[in-house]
Amino acid sequence: MRRPRRLAAAALLLLCAAAPAAQAQVEEWALYGGVFDLDREQETWEAGVEARLGGFAIPFGDRFALAVEPGFGLMGNGDGGGYLYTTLRFPLDGYWPASWPERLRVTPFTGVGLYAEGDGKDLGGPVEFRSGLEVAWRAGERLSVGVGFYHLSNAVLYDRNPGEESLVVVLSWR
Repeated sequence: MRRPRRLAAAALLLLCAAAPAAQAQVEEWALYGGVFDLDREQETWEAGVEARLGGFAIPFGDRFALAVEPGFGLMGNGDGGGYLYTTLRFPLDGYWPASWPERLRVTPFTGVGLYAEGDGKDLGGPVEFRSGLEVAWRAGERLSVGVGFYHLSNAVLYDRNPGEESLVVVLSWR
C-alpha cells in the first residue's frame, strides 16, 4: 500500500516542479509571516517568501476555465525548520457575483515540497504537502495585503503524520 502512495507523491512532486518551469517570468512576489503549528505544543513563528509565476487557464467545456498560477517558495520557522516547495494557486477572481468587491481575492492553493524539521516538529518525513486558502485585499494596482491559512502534512506517506497548521499575514506585490 505504501508503494503506490509514494509513486503518486513522486508524480505530483514532478508535476508541481514542472509547472513553474513552464512559466519562467515571476509576476508577483509575496512575503509572509505568522504562527507555525498553530495552537499546538510546538507553536513557533514562521516567515517565508514566494515567487508567483504567470498563470494559465485549464478549460472545462465552453463555459468554464480554471485559472492556475504556479510558483515556488521557501519558509523557515523559529525552531530552525525549513520548507522548500512548489505551489499551484487557483484564484477565484471572476467567479463571484457582481456584488462582490473587485479588490477581494480568494485563492485556494496546494503544493508539495521538502521539509527539514531542524530542532522543531517532526512531521514524519521530508516530503510534505501544503494546502490552504489565502484571502487578500488589493490595496492598489500592484500591492495586496492578506491572511493565509494552510495545513502541512505528508498525506500518510510515512508511519507518522502529525501535520501542522499555519496562520500567516501576506504582503504581495506585482
